[in-house]
Amino acid sequence: MLLLRLFSSFSLLSLVSALPPLPHGSRLALTAPGWGRGVGTGGAVWPAAEVLARWLLDERKAVQGARVLELGSGTGAVGLFAAGCGASSVLLTDGDASLCSLAADNARDNAALMPDATVTTMRYRWGGSVEALGGPFDLALASDLTYEPAAHGAPVVYELVAAAPHGVYTAPEAAPSCAKSGRFPCPAWAA
Repeated sequence: MLLLRLFSSFSLLSLVSALPPLPHGSRLALTAPGWGRGVGTGGAVWPAAEVLARWLLDERKAVQGARVLELGSGTGAVGLFAAGCGASSVLLTDGDASLCSLAADNARDNAALMPDATVTTMRYRWGGSVEALGGPFDLALASDLTYEPAAHGAPVVYELVAAAPHGVYTAPEAAPSCAKSGRFPCPAWAA
């Protein structure tokens, strides 16, 4: 309980301000209530989001015009950053309806920073039909996808690979499971 109180007393702006500026110099203005508003851990912008956002900046040519999927989007930070880097469409997904609503609010509030992108949200629980997502996608992104180590690994990586067989980029937590399992092709990992 003490840890939760300490966490919720952090400045939410400090969690979001870690994202770099978009290519045109503006910054996303995200609502990130932390564990508040009943959204759990997905209501925060975690450190891997910054790393993946920086990768998106470095690899803008791969992002421009791309169809992008973000699994476990929470606030939508990474997917919205991809939209701000020139993706043509971004699908933000999360298993929690309240997080989908939060991501949709953040997309609406930042629409002026990504005028050429179509951003949509969809509730998606891992293990569901990957085809229902409407792929294939050019890039599938995942950042600090899970909090519990038992949820890390191959099933989530499989869904990423199935959704975008030629462009999967994720936080490092999933890469070791993929590499060790030998059950799934391991794409080039970034972030």
